[in-house]
Amino acid sequence: MGKTKFSVVISCWNQQNLIAQAVDSALKQTYTQREVIVVDDASTDGSVDVLKSYGSQIRLLANATNQGASAARNVGTELAQGEYIAYLDGDDALKLWALELYDRMIQARRPVMILASMSYFKGQLPDNRETDLPPQIEFVSYENWIDKERKFRSSASAIVVKKNAVAEVGGWKQVAWPFDDYFLLTELAYSGRTIQILDPRSVLYREHQSNASRDVSMLLSGTYSYLEASISLPRLKDHPKRLAGLALTGGQPLWTVRKAWQNGRKIDGLRLLLRASPLIAATAIVRLRAMVLGQRRAEILRVESTTPIRN
Repeated sequence: MGKTKFSVVISCWNQQNLIAQAVDSALKQTYTQREVIVVDDASTDGSVDVLKSYGSQIRLLANATNQGASAARNVGTELAQGEYIAYLDGDDALKLWALELYDRMIQARRPVMILASMSYFKGQLPDNRETDLPPQIEFVSYENWIDKERKFRSSASAIVVKKNAVAEVGGWKQVAWPFDDYFLLTELAYSGRTIQILDPRSVLYREHQSNASRDVSMLLSGTYSYLEASISLPRLKDHPKRLAGLALTGGQPLWTVRKAWQNGRKIDGLRLLLRASPLIAATAIVRLRAMVLGQRRAEILRVESTTPIRN
């Protein structure tokens, strides 16, 4: 049995037909040192009735008014008794060995934050009965997230972080929605060792019509909010690693520019490209440098061992 206590914090809003899959994936974890906290953000579709059926298996808080996903996650964070928090959106799910994988990495490297890889699916949840952790874990270790060189598609469901680290940056910020996950990672840029797991993929991410990524107008508006909130962060603006800080904030607007162009919003995409050009240029420089000089080498952790080896 591992030594790490996890709190799985699930946020839910009008996900009556999906929330049970998220909760079940947390309750059926092979790793038992965990609690499951669900914050329902004033659902009107019967989600609360589904959640109440779990009784004492979960800690449920039902908001009287809708406050947004960031506020819901902050409530769950405050309730959490675990050292590490694994966030999960109500329409996603965890592989049943996910927490065991995270514990293995914690025992090996003691990170402040773990960023998981995700499998994307549409429609019905894929078969999720496998309980055996894959035989090896491929990962990259950074002294701080500011040092990252590889791409990472962010999601709240892919973030595992020490509770005190979230508290130190003041929790999740609704101001950057729907990129509140990107903004949290930006604030945590210098919080300590970060593990990016490359394989196996421990999160099942559901793609559907309600995903914020399908609303280009929302993405554009949210990106401008993200830029305004992030570029003034002292930890990025005043730190010696300024190029890395710019690159860290440039990846998200670059992604939105591509989404705008793919959806026929070329003028809007060009405007955003011009607005975020210093950040996007920094991102390009950092990625090009990694291509020329080589990325930080991945490491392998054998499941039967606690000593990582270079790949």
